[in-house]
Amino acid sequence: LTPPVNTNPVLIGGLLAFPLEGDPVLRERRASASAAIAALGDRLVWATLRPLAIAAALLAAAAGPIQAAAALLLVYNPPELLLRARAIRRGLAGPEPVLADLAGGTLSRAAKVGGRLGSVAVGFLIGFWMLDLGLDGRIPELGIAIGGLGISVCLLRSGRRGAWGAAGLALLLGIVWQAAAGIGN
Repeated sequence: LTPPVNTNPVLIGGLLAFPLEGDPVLRERRASASAAIAALGDRLVWATLRPLAIAAALLAAAAGPIQAAAALLLVYNPPELLLRARAIRRGLAGPEPVLADLAGGTLSRAAKVGGRLGSVAVGFLIGFWMLDLGLDGRIPELGIAIGGLGISVCLLRSGRRGAWGAAGLALLLGIVWQAAAGIGN
């Protein structure tokens, strides 16, 4: 009977490094690695990749439904497939590469950077929506500022560092977007 596995499905390939039978130390590491892979996968997929893909799709929805679907698929699928392939490669290489990833390797750094990108995307998207709610033409930057401020408050309440930087970058990107697209003129 196989013990249950509770981990992120995108990164489950990393568990290939830890056999179900044989060395009891590796079996114990498998249980620990399963939980750590679940946490890392949640940060990478649920908290970073999916919000970025949704933000891209919602922004592209202004151009039409086909563009929105294309944006969603292009932003989500390639990184997700690369994460799956990497997890399988690392899992087949043995426990050392998987444990290195879990101990603060490349994937952990990617989750941290991706979380900040997700914050910027959501702040920008909120500001973009505020412009659609009728603030355009009066003070176009106000919508972006409100969006950036809203996401900053949420991030600060959750204890994340860099929230004000993410909000400021969202504000800056929104203003640049407006200038380039001529929104609010």
